[in-house]
Amino acid sequence: HSSSAHRAGIDLGSAPGLPCVTVLEVAGEEARAVGLLAGDVVLTLGNTVLRTATVAQRAFREAPYGRVTMRLVTHNREVCIMKHQSQQLFCSDPPAGVGAIITRFLDGGGVGGLNAGDRLLAVNGKLVTDGAEQLSRRLQDSAGEVKLVVSGYTTAHSLRKE
Repeated sequence: HSSSAHRAGIDLGSAPGLPCVTVLEVAGEEARAVGLLAGDVVLTLGNTVLRTATVAQRAFREAPYGRVTMRLVTHNREVCIMKHQSQQLFCSDPPAGVGAIITRFLDGGGVGGLNAGDRLLAVNGKLVTDGAEQLSRRLQDSAGEVKLVVSGYTTAHSLRKE
């Protein structure tokens, strides 16, 4: 952990299955306010390209106090559902990488804009690194509103087969 990155309210890491340097947890108000989400990939801090967590920790340590600019790759979005709605989700481990894949819904319909095939990356600001089982435990431990980070957007298109 980088103490200066941690002071900024984010926990960065790199691990097998994670691209470059990934936001593992968003804990600080400012990090939340600027829209950082667990699962976002951090490319640069200032002019430093962050290829590993070690490089990221050093870059945060050496960054001047005040504002620093991070460049991210993100197609993630946050979806808020109520805890009882999370019991509608059936998920499985992804073939590779982090999170869990929604395989179906209990009643067949979607919940809160989620769709079968969506990859859930985080629960309440913390990255899901151990698949569907960890996701399920985090959902059970949640109270009231649950904030999920979903990777990307899915769209449905109807094609006529001839």
